[in-house]
Order: sequence, then structure tokens, then C-alpha cells
Amino acid sequence: MKNILFLFVVFSIISCEKTFKSHTNSEKQVNVMCFLEADDTIRVNLSYTFDLNRTNLDDVFINNAQILLFENDKLIGNIQKANLKPQEGWYFSSYTPKEGNKYKLKIIVPLYDTIYSETDIPTSTKIEYLSNNISIYDSIAQAYLMNVFLCFTDPKNNDNYYYIFSNQPYFSNDPAIETRGEDGFYTNNETYLYDFNVPIFSDSLFKDQNYTLNLSNIFSLYSDTIIFTYELATISYDAYLFYKTVFLKTKTNNNPLVEPVIIYSNVTNGTGIFAGLSSNKDTIIFIKNQ
Repeated sequence: MKNILFLFVVFSIISCEKTFKSHTNSEKQVNVMCFLEADDTIRVNLSYTFDLNRTNLDDVFINNAQILLFENDKLIGNIQKANLKPQEGWYFSSYTPKEGNKYKLKIIVPLYDTIYSETDIPTSTKIEYLSNNISIYDSIAQAYLMNVFLCFTDPKNNDNYYYIFSNQPYFSNDPAIETRGEDGFYTNNETYLYDFNVPIFSDSLFKDQNYTLNLSNIFSLYSDTIIFTYELATISYDAYLFYKTVFLKTKTNNNPLVEPVIIYSNVTNGTGIFAGLSSNKDTIIFIKNQ
């Protein structure tokens, strides 16, 4: 998974914001990291909080926990510890969660109070279409600018929350996006759920309507064909609050004039996040000289 050290750093920040009770150790908290994606395998990461200055992570991972998964309050079974290194702290299940269901984790870590968390997986939102226009902005470097327009219809009768991902780096200054990175730039990463510089937004600007999101790619053509995949993820309210508060915390962390941001966590007797999402994808294929 992506950048595990950074994941721990974020959770160490979170732990400073909450009080926690354990049976024997009030300094360490149990961190839970799990995004349930519809029709995908389940991955849970468990760790202890740690001093940001330390470099030895040998005792940070939690490898002796029991994790129970419930779907709509029915026990599904255990999420098992991964046996292969370097999978310290990771637990896996081949069970695939479904859209529209509610899920609960019950986590038992020796010497700690039992940990609970609940979330839901929202129904996915269909991408109506992708359109684009491409221009050459540097003929010597063969660099191209591609403007992409992703259209979808916001489902009615719900407050909806979204995340956009592309397999290629892109930028966007679309007014709907609430967590804008530097210059509106977003990098691609195959384990994007564990990247905290992410473009999230709610449907507050276009509730129950069609909306066209404006995205852009700049690329050089090193091969005859480049494939651009765009993914529209509908995320749970838990995921939305977590990503947004992490973004705000990072943005205001060194500003003494701003009231400190409390990073959202929906984990009882611990810290971290347990959240759900479902997604739809579409693709543009760019072929040289066409």
C-alpha cells in the first residue's frame, strides 16, 4: 500500500486531537485505516501512534488483533492477518462489500478496550460521458494540453459526496472541488485512497442536477498511444469529512492565527477512519497523429 510512513504520521496528528482510554497504556492509541470499496477485497491497517521524531517502526504495527466484520448487523466473519512481509499491520478478506449496505468493524487488540466503527457504501454515480479537446502547446517537446469534461447526474433525495481520480497527473480549478492542491495539481497513484491530497467535493453547487467537471492533463507523447482513465467515486460522509479535515489541517497547520482543525475520526476507543465508496470509470485513448 501507499506510503505507510505518511499514513502513520497522519494518525499521529489525529491522536493528539483525541482522548483515549486503554487498560494499561494511555500513551499509545490504536489507529484504524480502512476504505471499503464496493466489489473489491477488504484491507484494514492497524498501528499504534508514535512519536513523530522516531525512526524505528518495529513496534508500531499491530499484528495480533482480531477483526470482525458485520454487514447490516449480520456477522460476516474475520478479517485475517496477512502472513507475508512486508505486510505488517495489514489484514485482508476476500469478501466483497456491496453498494447500499452498512458495515461495522469490531476490533480486539490485547490490553485495549474493544474498538468499533461503522460506515456505509453509497450507491455509485454513473459517468454520463467524457468529452475532450486537445492542443499542442509545445511542438518541440511534443507536449499536449488536454481539457477533459466529465459529465454526471447527481442522484436525487440524498446529500452526495465525491472523489475524482485519474491514472495520469492532472489539474483542475473547477469550482466544485473543495480540496484544491497546489495550483490545483493532483498526482496519480494506484493506491489513491491512501493519498491525502485528493480532490473531493459535495453536491452543494449542483444538487439533483447534471454537472460537468472540468479537468486538464498536460503530457508528452513518448509512445504512440496513451490511455487516460477517469474515476468518479461516490464516497460516504465519513470519507468526505476525513479527507476534508486532513486537507484543512495540513493547509493551516503552521498558521497561529487560525483555530486548530480537529481531524475527523469515526473510530470508537481509537483513532483513524473506516469509510465506504463505490465508483464508475471511463477512458479516453489518445493515439498519435489522430
